[in-house]
Amino acid sequence: MKTAFAPIRLLAIFGAMIVALMTTRATRAQDMVVAPSDVETGVRVDASMFAGDLMIEDRTTGTPLVMRQLDPLYDHFPGAEALTARISMRPAPDGADVTLTLTNTASEPLRAGRVRIGLLNLGQSVLGPDPAHPERVIRGEREKMDPIVRTYPIDAYMPALVLRGERYAAGVSIAYPVLEYEHDVSMEASSPNVGPKGGGPRGYEIVLALSNMPDREPTLANECIVPPGEKRSYTISIRFTDQPDDWMRTLLPYRTYFRSRYGGVAYQRDPRAVTIERLARSAAISSDNPRGWVLHPLLRPDRNGWSPLASELEKRRNWDRVVLEGVAGAPPAEQYTPFHFVTALESDPRLNMMLSPDSPMRRVPELGFVWLRSGSIFGRQGQCLSIDPDVAGQQKHLGDEIGALQRAGASTIVLDEFDHRSSPLWKRIGWMQLISEQAPGVHMVVRGGCDLTHVLGAIAYDGLDRQASSADGLLPASTPFELADFLLPGHETWLEVDYDVHREKFNAVVSQSQVEADVARVASLGFVPAMYTSRPLRRAYAAHESWTSSVPASLLAPVFQEPEARHAIAQDEPAPTASPSPRTNETQRVHTPSRDLARTPGRGGVRISRPQGSAPPQTKIRVLDAGPTALSSEDRPARILRRKRVASLVVFDASDARDAISRTKLLEDASGEHVRENPGNAQAD
Repeated sequence: MKTAFAPIRLLAIFGAMIVALMTTRATRAQDMVVAPSDVETGVRVDASMFAGDLMIEDRTTGTPLVMRQLDPLYDHFPGAEALTARISMRPAPDGADVTLTLTNTASEPLRAGRVRIGLLNLGQSVLGPDPAHPERVIRGEREKMDPIVRTYPIDAYMPALVLRGERYAAGVSIAYPVLEYEHDVSMEASSPNVGPKGGGPRGYEIVLALSNMPDREPTLANECIVPPGEKRSYTISIRFTDQPDDWMRTLLPYRTYFRSRYGGVAYQRDPRAVTIERLARSAAISSDNPRGWVLHPLLRPDRNGWSPLASELEKRRNWDRVVLEGVAGAPPAEQYTPFHFVTALESDPRLNMMLSPDSPMRRVPELGFVWLRSGSIFGRQGQCLSIDPDVAGQQKHLGDEIGALQRAGASTIVLDEFDHRSSPLWKRIGWMQLISEQAPGVHMVVRGGCDLTHVLGAIAYDGLDRQASSADGLLPASTPFELADFLLPGHETWLEVDYDVHREKFNAVVSQSQVEADVARVASLGFVPAMYTSRPLRRAYAAHESWTSSVPASLLAPVFQEPEARHAIAQDEPAPTASPSPRTNETQRVHTPSRDLARTPGRGGVRISRPQGSAPPQTKIRVLDAGPTALSSEDRPARILRRKRVASLVVFDASDARDAISRTKLLEDASGEHVRENPGNAQAD
């Protein structure tokens, strides 16, 4: 292989020098985001661009790591060739950074295409962490690997893929400001049935698609559509290591980018085990059971009040946190008003006792509620709307529900169906910050989510493999959440286990010893055990700090970290052009240290910001195997999002947040009819 690769090495280096001279100006934006200039250990490589092809080889052995492929590095979306692509490459000691700058030279919006990285020479078989399932891995074999597609931020935790081969591991990541650009990216790993240019072994290819290409199944909910005259810039980082077990090192460029923009976790982790009680289901709704209760008749609060259920929950020894799902009933399948997941208790004289300080449920420790179907709002005509933190009616709806949750004495809210397809990430981030503003002491947990939502709150995954052929295979968890351990040490991640599935699918009875064993295994992997079970535990459990063992000490990031002022982006980077707001004729970068949120109605524009000095004290959280972790009221997670703020990342409007909110309210004209200033933001009831 070395002999076949060597004749073009000098030409490749010469070509790279010419390309570098011609594209110096194009490398001043996202191209600035790279890993440290040197790596402590691992392979050293030579990287070059020749005739539009990326080539990387091991400097010591001459082994080609990225071989010239038959397809171009960038594919235009058909008919969108006027969206010009400028590509530059900067070598790194262990790989390369490819900067893609797209410029729309047409008079109409155009879709972006895709980037192909390959062919990667990694050997006969590969495996790597699955960005969609934190407790699983992806596997493939050369020439036999069907495409594996993950989409960020729909199901992928971060926009990166790692493949570990026999001698090398490769990491490919794409860095771009997702909250500003407001689009998804799909990542496809496969082994094409063609070899590289000039012959050689077949390898592996990673394709990063910015739009739904016609020759692929559509996976993106929000495509990259560039308005006329605008630019978009992306940095694709390729890194290698000759120590496959040291694969985390290949994701350093993305971590450098991410943490410089968004920092570390913005909450205090609570590792204690959780028991979840399902009170209602939509499938159980009927004329004589309009709220869909699924409890034993003696425990139904609409018939017997809350005392019987409170007594039953008190019997669950050694569960330090209790979460109720469907506390006011389940949402109907067809709904024409917002789902009042707590305030619906007010209309029933037996249920509204939950909201009283004298409620028997106050005896239940660390109570939390699940907000079922929290990612959607239903308007007056029954239409399903995305949540929008800029719509006044939705703000009131959220405030009412959070206020009722606090009156009920709950300290945790679990956001169910809070996913990217129901409401885009740039809306959900603002929604989460509104919750932290209105209820600083409430602990947020998001079912699903990605790296950005993991900064603001805990995330929860379904721990069951629902395609399992037996009850023994339902809980496949065997590895820690290594991607989160590397990116966000100090994270809180729940792994939910619904034992009703054992009974419904396999008619299996779950024993006390099995529940105990499952809880111990999940906690040992670093996940917070969140179990649908009524069985008590013999002792208390707390999730292990998995990053202390899964991440090499030389690669471990600090738990608490503030975003950098420049966010690792060149100061002259062009910000995406925003539509002017109704009260200003220009888009501004503003730094508002007194504000959590800065939003432009109808545009999104939510940027993560946090308090000055908001990092909690650098104290290690004790992991207790025989009791709960002690957390004082001052250490509640959301307190660090309360007041004094550092400069926001990129904000589209300089007006005060209250003024921005007021512009979304309904205006009443002389005839008394209600109109919306922004017709795209539907008002919720």
